[in-house]
Amino acid sequence: MVASREVGTATDGSEASGQSGEVVASREVGTATDGSEASGQSGEVVVSRPAACAHNPATGGVFARDIKVYPSPHPNLSMTADAMSRDEIDGALRDTGAGVLSLTDGAETYAVPESFGYDGDAVYFQFMNGADSDKMHFVETTEVATLTAFTQDPARSVIVRGGLCPVADADEPIAMRAIAANATIPTVDVSLDTNPDELTFAFYQLCPDERSGRAFGVSPPVPGA
Repeated sequence: MVASREVGTATDGSEASGQSGEVVASREVGTATDGSEASGQSGEVVVSRPAACAHNPATGGVFARDIKVYPSPHPNLSMTADAMSRDEIDGALRDTGAGVLSLTDGAETYAVPESFGYDGDAVYFQFMNGADSDKMHFVETTEVATLTAFTQDPARSVIVRGGLCPVADADEPIAMRAIAANATIPTVDVSLDTNPDELTFAFYQLCPDERSGRAFGVSPPVPGA
């Protein structure tokens, strides 16, 4: 990446003025995704510290002046993202056992961390709720739920989308076995606001209409780069 001497970034990439204390203008030729700046020289990363700024009369704003240069941990490398196969997705779901379940009522969204079991056909949850559960309100109004599961080592993410519905009584043993086999927390009995005797437990299943996954890594160095 080529560095910007970051003095701020307008949404259209042009310079912008502002009040003192704002980072308002940029001669942007490349900015790292974490908000730091990268130099044009191989193996170096330039990071500005916004707290150390000097007033810039030309813009009415400020510009960063405390610039540090650090060696890049991965010189000449670039990130890769490869689509996962169905077998890899199934394996990741079984290994992970927990993720973020996103629900909606058509106007608002509700995302909650959930343990889950997976048997290759459906994702199973054991929901715990009280009488006025926000989660159950969104469960009942969601037509298409989204489950996101991810790991850092190895770096990968899986997204599953589909309908969410109660598990039939006859199928509860299937849900129990899947949850016991690979959910991160098979059962939960803690609620900050509700007496445990007032809690209700219910099995639900997400029947996937879509499964997708990405595995992330870095490319090998380019010879002569």
